[in-house]
Amino acid sequence: MLDAIKQFLARATADVVKDVPGKRSAAQPYKEFMIQPAARKQGSQWLTAGVIFMDGPDGRREAEFIRSDMFASRDDAEACAFTKACQIIDEQGERLFEQQSP
Repeated sequence: MLDAIKQFLARATADVVKDVPGKRSAAQPYKEFMIQPAARKQGSQWLTAGVIFMDGPDGRREAEFIRSDMFASRDDAEACAFTKACQIIDEQGERLFEQQSP
């Protein structure tokens, strides 16, 4: 009986604990930036996440972002990630790269 309870709890919490970085999708341009949605699977839903980057003479600068928006499909999470990235770019411009910790 105790083993059955342990197995049940292990299965029930496995999806909650699992937070694997999302596979990056194809980069899409926005202004002088590139956006790569990278939705993350959490349980049965997809978390909105992505990467904004810019190539320049000093190399590539990139900033990752994660939002709390959850979706049933990866496509919806990636569409939201692109929209959120555009908002971040419009609000912060190149300053968004200054906020990344080394």
